[in-house]
Amino acid sequence: DEFLRGDSYRGFLFGLSTSQIISIFIFIGAVIFLVVRNKKKIAREVSIYEPVGTDKEGNTISIFDVLQVDEIDVVADLELKQNLKKLKEIWPQVLNDREQEILMHRYGIGGGKALTQREIAANFGISRSYVSRLEKRALEKLRVGFEEKL
Repeated sequence: DEFLRGDSYRGFLFGLSTSQIISIFIFIGAVIFLVVRNKKKIAREVSIYEPVGTDKEGNTISIFDVLQVDEIDVVADLELKQNLKKLKEIWPQVLNDREQEILMHRYGIGGGKALTQREIAANFGISRSYVSRLEKRALEKLRVGFEEKL
């Protein structure tokens, strides 16, 4: 499953497992906890039920509300894994080496850092607009290949 993992979620969030997504929510909760604690400028414990803000309707939001995760949808998780497997199968079939490399750099696929189009252009010695066209074409090829695989 190292194939579609990276630092960026741009279109490839499905590369993360449910447990990784839950871990991200827990991390976000921990960050919120630290922000609240530092805001008070005192070294006392902060309750996870302590209000941290309000929503659009004026209801109080606590850290507990932010950390709460819905039940794991087993069917959606299975479908996600099947789609990822299909994508892995069609990846080398529909994309040439350059397109694969562009997408891997652009989205941080394979564990690398996600790069901007400008950074990729500099690495390949091409224009940013050409990187954009290559990226768009590669994503379209993946989409068509994925739909044909269904």
